[in-house]
Amino acid sequence: MPGKENPTHTTSRPGATASQTRGTQTRGTQQIHEAQQTARGATQQVRQKSAEAEESVKQQSSEAAEESKRRLREEARKAQTAGKEAVEAQKRRVADEIETIGDAVGQAAHSLHEDNENLVAGYADEAARQIHNAAGYLRDCNSGRLLRDAENFSRARPELVFGGLFVAGLGIARFLKASDSRHRD
Repeated sequence: MPGKENPTHTTSRPGATASQTRGTQTRGTQQIHEAQQTARGATQQVRQKSAEAEESVKQQSSEAAEESKRRLREEARKAQTAGKEAVEAQKRRVADEIETIGDAVGQAAHSLHEDNENLVAGYADEAARQIHNAAGYLRDCNSGRLLRDAENFSRARPELVFGGLFVAGLGIARFLKASDSRHRD
């Protein structure tokens, strides 16, 4: 149709041959193909860089988690060491107190021997010896063994444990009652 151009029809330069027109079309197609390949390559590079970044983030996260775990283990070890040291100090203090009681019982036994109360003095000597043995045991054994032995004893002789707790409760009640009456006076 005259006056209207067909958009699907390729117009060529005036005076261009069909061979030249095909060459121009081929170059255009080749350029499109090259642009597509470049775009594919760029997309592949973006994917590769994205995967590398993801791997880097995973690695850094893993390293941070390992560092946190290491620090946590270190702090737990420090706390455990501090706890053991506190238990050992308390154990030594209690052993010293028991030793002092044993010394007092031994002095009482000595006084009883001087007063010719040998039967009672013999019992007091034996009690002093047992108290000193208990202090030595407490001082020498580690806290884990001490706990196991206490558990075994309480299972084997629960009546003694409950009886001892009852007597200790009576002693504490008597002490509290005596200290309360002093405050009232």
